[in-house]
Amino acid sequence: MKQGFNQVAVIGAGTMGHGLALLFALGGNKVVLIDVSRERLDFAMEMIRSHLEDLNLNEEYQTEPEMVIHRIRTESNLEAGVSESDIVLEAIVEK
Repeated sequence: MKQGFNQVAVIGAGTMGHGLALLFALGGNKVVLIDVSRERLDFAMEMIRSHLEDLNLNEEYQTEPEMVIHRIRTESNLEAGVSESDIVLEAIVEK
């Protein structure tokens, strides 16, 4: 029996969104991180890389950052991002 999801979509690339994307990617899932802002998506990927570097400083938790990054793709088109996903999480700004 397969564990996890084939692909997880996370809508919103802010603090919560990029954290969710990282968590699912660390779990071995493919993730599509969706946001209308390309700048926010780029910043989210920078933050994910930074978090992975921090994790590798912890002797109890080591990971291959590029393997995790490879599982995450970014998308600004909502339909393209969710159409192939098994689960969709919403983490957009609350205004």
